[in-house]
Amino acid sequence: MPHQRRSRNVEMESRLISRSVPKEFMYNHEKLAGDGIEVVVNAFRPSKARERETVLAGPSSEYGTEEWMLDYFSVEKDRTLLRREAKCLLPAGYERAYLEHADRPRSEGPIYKVRAWGVEFLCAYLRWCPDFVQVRDRHARDEGERARWDLEAVGWDLPGYFVIGSHEHPFAAAGPGGTKYVYDYWCSYEDALLHVGEMERKNGA
Repeated sequence: MPHQRRSRNVEMESRLISRSVPKEFMYNHEKLAGDGIEVVVNAFRPSKARERETVLAGPSSEYGTEEWMLDYFSVEKDRTLLRREAKCLLPAGYERAYLEHADRPRSEGPIYKVRAWGVEFLCAYLRWCPDFVQVRDRHARDEGERARWDLEAVGWDLPGYFVIGSHEHPFAAAGPGGTKYVYDYWCSYEDALLHVGEMERKNGA
């Protein structure tokens, strides 16, 4: 396995690891070969992000934003492990809302999920981002459009063929006020290699 360099944004003593793992994220990594990898392969879609796209914005430039730094790893089609950095622009006030309203802000992070193609933060804290809410409600005509605005404000495709997030290669996020969080219960480097091999098999490579 390629050598890991610890994120400069996330030190070991400040790791905030969620202990509550939703069922949809639970993969038995020791037995992921065979039927197990099918779960990942069948749910996979390519990222829509451009390779050099490192600043990720929301659905509109009309509301204020705050910068969150992402430090993560991806596995490419040629099995290369790459370390990447990106900046996402969450609605202004998101970090403060998370710290003030999360039940356990030091163990339950603001990230809802990491997937092979990107990341999605929790929508729940948007209600305490008044600038975003005002702009969203001015443009959205119904609940469906409001939901679309919310999702586009907190979720992005990321550069990379297969984004991973494990204990060995965590997905790290750092807020503008110093909040640090590590999401490390998504697929590992080995899982991504299994995916690449399975995709090659399916495509007859």
